[in-house]
Amino acid sequence: MKIHHIDGNHSNNDITNLKLVTIEEHYKIHHDQGDWDACLRMSYRMGILPEEKSDLARKNALQRIKDGTHHWVGPTHNQSLVRRGIHPFLDREAARQRNLKRIAEGRHNLIGEENPVYELIKKGKHHFQTNNPSTQMINNGTHHFLTNHPNKIQIECPHCGKIGGSTNMRRYHFDNCKKKIITSQTH
Repeated sequence: MKIHHIDGNHSNNDITNLKLVTIEEHYKIHHDQGDWDACLRMSYRMGILPEEKSDLARKNALQRIKDGTHHWVGPTHNQSLVRRGIHPFLDREAARQRNLKRIAEGRHNLIGEENPVYELIKKGKHHFQTNNPSTQMINNGTHHFLTNHPNKIQIECPHCGKIGGSTNMRRYHFDNCKKKIITSQTH
C-alpha cells in the first residue's frame, strides 16, 4: 500500500490530505494527472514493460522541457557550450565516436536488451549513429534551447508570489494555490 497526497504537496500530512492506495491505484492517479515523473519512478517497482517505461521517460523529459526544469533547457548553459565549441551536437562525428566507445565498453545508458533503443543501436540506426537533425539547428542558431523558447517563460502566482514554469505554476498555484485556499477558508 502507498500513501497518496491528494493536493500533491508531500509536506501536507494532514489526515484529510492522505489516501491509502495500492501501487496500481497510485500509478493510475498520477497517470491520469499527467505526472510522468511519479509514474516513471513507480514503474520500476511495478514490472511495467520496457516500452511503456520508455514512453513514460519520453513524456517526463518533454514535460520537464516544457516546464523549464530539464537539464538541457536553458539558453545560458547551451549557448555557452556552443560559443566554446564543445556542445556535443556541434561535432557530430566526435559525439558519435564517444557514444560508440561507450556502447563498446558496455557503459552507455541506452544499452541492454530490455531497452527499446537496443535494436536501433544493433542495426546502426540510432540517431547518434546517423545524421543528427539537431546539428543543423544548432549550427544555424534555431535550436529551441538556444533561443527564448515559449516553454521557458516564468510566471508568478498572484497569491503567494512564487515564480516558476507555467505548467507547474498553473497546476499548483493560481486557483490551486495553498495561500488562496487558506485565505478563502478563513473568510
